Amino acid sequence: MLRSLLPAFLLCLVGCAQTRLPASSLEASQTAIERAEAFGATDWTPGELHLARQKLQQARAAAEDGAFERARRQAEAALLHAELAEITTLSAQAQEVLEAVRASIHVLREEIDRTRPDDL
Repeated sequence: MLRSLLPAFLLCLVGCAQTRLPASSLEASQTAIERAEAFGATDWTPGELHLARQKLQQARAAAEDGAFERARRQAEAALLHAELAEITTLSAQAQEVLEAVRASIHVLREEIDRTRPDDL
């Protein structure tokens, strides 16, 4: 009798495990959003950051409704949008620094040319 119930019990365990949304999914998305904000994504990539927040809100709503698979997908999308916002922000900031360094090099070259004796 126990042997005949074992497959049904295991199937139930697997099914229940797959329908739960780990809190870590929501926490990871929230952390990624906060990290992107800390790097300045609010100023550099507000649209992407908005999408991340929106997806996280949808994930929380789906989890409350018991739609755990949809909540998991939305939390994953929120995480990806937040990471994209962070990476895009860092890239834009690096580009700005690069342009400033190039401008400084240009000024230094002009100064060197201006102060160099003509007979060299």
